[in-house]
Amino acid sequence: MARTRLTIVALLSLLVVSQTAWAQSTHRVVSNDATQLSADSIIAALKAGTPAEKAYITYIATLVSQQRLPQKIVVGSFRWAQKKPLPYRAQYFVRAVIQQAAKVGIDLPNDTPSLTGSIAGKTVVKVLGFDVPAPNIVVTIEGTDFATRSNTQGYFAFRGVPYGEYVLKATGPVVLIPHQGISNKIYLPSAPPSDEPAEVKIVLRPLATDS
Repeated sequence: MARTRLTIVALLSLLVVSQTAWAQSTHRVVSNDATQLSADSIIAALKAGTPAEKAYITYIATLVSQQRLPQKIVVGSFRWAQKKPLPYRAQYFVRAVIQQAAKVGIDLPNDTPSLTGSIAGKTVVKVLGFDVPAPNIVVTIEGTDFATRSNTQGYFAFRGVPYGEYVLKATGPVVLIPHQGISNKIYLPSAPPSDEPAEVKIVLRPLATDS
């Protein structure tokens, strides 16, 4: 009788250990699955074939990486779409993401988004607390080859900028005194569903000079 009890206890212990190990393994798989859902991995897993499918998946992945679209929406839609028949899994995935995002107040576009965006801004200096346009200022996008100059009203624009996170730098003379300004971080694409340019204002300040 004692031997039987010991055998039962041993079996129960083994069952508990096995269940714990399975739960931990499942948690690791879920976590890894969530963190590895890049645009390339989604495109490959769902076998997206058309340029429109690939473009929309890239758009979704970019919003997630910028924390502008909840990752759980993408993970849930991805797992659901994996169970659908080929070659329609990518389409199921996109529609599911659009519908689930709408439930949390995020209106994603129905049409295929462009993979580039635009930035529109203005260079100014502060005079008695007011913004005064700073014309003919060189504006660059840090880490890229994009560069332009502000017009006579201080306005400037960039077009065809790939999706990403950017900081703009403005340099130039204001009344013959060298000035410089750095923008806040700018995100492309624009916040959904807008396809309007991301807007930015760069306030220039005098550069320190050696006396």
